[in-house]
Formats: sequence, structure tokens, C-alpha cells
Amino acid sequence: MAEPGTKYPPELYVRFRQTPSSGDDDTLPLGRERQRAPNCCPQGAAALDSKNCSPTTDACEPEGERHLAARRMVNPQRKGRERQLAPRCCPQRAAALDSRNGSPAALARGAVFLDRDGVINNDGYYVNAPEDFELLPGAAAAIRKLNDAGIPVIVITNQGGVALEYIGARDLDVIHDRLDELLALEGAHVDAVYAALAHPDGKSKELCKVSEYRKPAAGMLYQAADDFGIDLARSVMVGDTTTDVAAGLNAGCKALLVKTGFGGSDGRSPAKPDAIVKDLAAAVDWILDKPNA
Repeated sequence: MAEPGTKYPPELYVRFRQTPSSGDDDTLPLGRERQRAPNCCPQGAAALDSKNCSPTTDACEPEGERHLAARRMVNPQRKGRERQLAPRCCPQRAAALDSRNGSPAALARGAVFLDRDGVINNDGYYVNAPEDFELLPGAAAAIRKLNDAGIPVIVITNQGGVALEYIGARDLDVIHDRLDELLALEGAHVDAVYAALAHPDGKSKELCKVSEYRKPAAGMLYQAADDFGIDLARSVMVGDTTTDVAAGLNAGCKALLVKTGFGGSDGRSPAKPDAIVKDLAAAVDWILDKPNA
């Protein structure tokens, strides 16, 4: 789950990547402090920027009207949250973060958001136990390409089964342990998992609701942008349903639809993706602008 002390609403599950730190605490999550400035190598940044036709900007620019306007451009429809979507970073704070990440400043970079079931794992059915979790062919290698390019990889998944009591919130941790283990076997990782737990037909009062986090709403992407200092306009959402596509577009991202999983057959949204690709590997090629994309 999320970093101790971090406050999220009950309807939102957040899990940051666990990794050894340079200090005494070797289990510090890649959460708010560690990942405010995600690593992004020049090639990865350029790939995302070229897809969105926007130049890389200096995230440590002094506060001013131009800087505030740039924040608003991230998502002009999302009123009242401009200051969180592209957090201001003074030179001293940037240096402190860079010393942890070991790379030049990379605040307000793009990220790749991935739906889970049908994109990373389990072609066409849901996962309610870790033994049910199976990576799709080529998924780990595709995620590793993004890791190698320095692009943050964040899972964005609806898990309304928690509200419907098919699965418990703690069970998600065990399932995501399995995800981490299988990816690690191929040298890959995801930087965080965000899961929307609410459902309109939920059995508990707390989770029986229309949630701003549940796709096609873009709340999980907004929260990830806040947590990681991500520029949504330079980001890409990859999913297998039309609601995944809608969530990405609602957040101001590019959106790709893969033919695995539902392959867009859910028909729950009229949203049109920027491209339809075979699978996650092809999506990553599209993002990185490979010749065979």
C-alpha cells in the first residue's frame, strides 16, 4: 500500500515500488519524496515529447504567470489543481532530489500509464488471487524497455471487486507482490500501482459510489501526477478498454488501445484512441518511436 503517513481516500489504493535506499532504511517506498523527480533519460523524454509535439521545459523555472499558465495547460478542464499537476521545484530542492536519483533534473516529465488486466496480464479475465496472475507474453520485456529509457511506468487499474467483496484490499498487495516478482525475473519493474476500489453497486457504504478515481474518470492519473511530478500532456495511457482510453484523454494524455484483453470490445465509451496496436510491446514501440511500431 502507500507510504506510511500518506493520506489517500478509502476508495483509492496506492502502492509505491519498494527499493533499497542509500540510507539506513532499505525499504523506503519510491513515493512522494523519492519519486517527485522521476528519472527520465534524454531519449525517453524525447520520445514522449515527440509524440505530444511539445518541447521539454525547465521545471525549476521561477514562479510567475508563464509558469502558472504552463501548469494550467496540463489539464485546462481540471480546475483548482493546477499547482499540484506540475509541482514547483526550487534549485535547492531539485539538487536534493537529483542527488537521490543520480541524474539531471527531470521534473514535469511524461510517464506511461498502464491498465493492468488485459494489458500486462491475464488476457480476458479478472484476477482475484495471486495464483491467477499471469503475465502476457512480451509484457515484462516491454516494461523493461520503458525502464531502460528512464520513463516512469505506473499501473492505473479499476478494482471494483473490492467494493463488490469479491476480493479484499489487502489481497491486492499479495497480487501485486506477484506482479513485482514476475517482472523482476525479467529485470523490469513498475514504479507504482493505483487502484480505484469503489463501484456504483458496492456492498459497503464507503465504497458504494460513483468515484472520481474510477476510470473513465481521470482521478487516478491526476493523483499520480501530483505524487510523481508528472506532466500529463507528455504522458501516454495504454489500455484494453474504451474506458481506459477515455481516462487517458480526460487527463490530457495520449491514449493507446491494445488488442489484447477486451481489445476495445467493451463499448462503454465513444472515446477514440490515438492509435490501436497489437499488444503492450507494440505500444511501447509506438511510444519510443521504433521503426517497427
